Amino acid sequence: MKKSLFTLSLVLCLSGASFLTQAATPHHYHQGATHKSTARATKPAHPLDQKEEKATSSVSYRQIDPLALLRNADSSIGENITFDGTFVTFSPYALDYKGAMRSSKDYISFLIQRPDVPEHIIPLSELKLVFPRKQVEQVMDLESGDKVQIKGKVFSAALGDPWVDVNEVKILQKTPNSKIKPHDKAAKKSKDLE
Repeated sequence: MKKSLFTLSLVLCLSGASFLTQAATPHHYHQGATHKSTARATKPAHPLDQKEEKATSSVSYRQIDPLALLRNADSSIGENITFDGTFVTFSPYALDYKGAMRSSKDYISFLIQRPDVPEHIIPLSELKLVFPRKQVEQVMDLESGDKVQIKGKVFSAALGDPWVDVNEVKILQKTPNSKIKPHDKAAKKSKDLE
């Protein structure tokens, strides 16, 4: 069943009929989300909002610009999204808020740089990115200035901002000023094995 659903999603995605994938997916993938495919079809597309979908395992992610996500926070609830950004810092500010609860005991939060102001390091604080502590090894080597790809699911639009459960953070390019050298990682891993 999962394999046929994935194949159907992939075929529909490649044929450009991405709006049909939501109807073909079982209801439990859209927990808490309202079905708004007709509302999206009537909205004029913003040039920054790319409707391309990328298939990863059995989950497809919609490529979106972080600023477009801010403009469409309410309509993005329940969607799996992916975007690129520049890591700035870890910060607990998006945790323990009752309107979009993610406990600081179980999650960490981080910020990316505003893409519309590349000449300064200004965090995109309106975008709430939370990541499970169980997977902290995936983000342990992040440094300010690293280019990253983020995949996750929008779980809330509390305060009018998108709140994203981050599933995966992939480092696309290390900052030129990186303090962590490739040999340091290998040495650290060999020490951990001893």
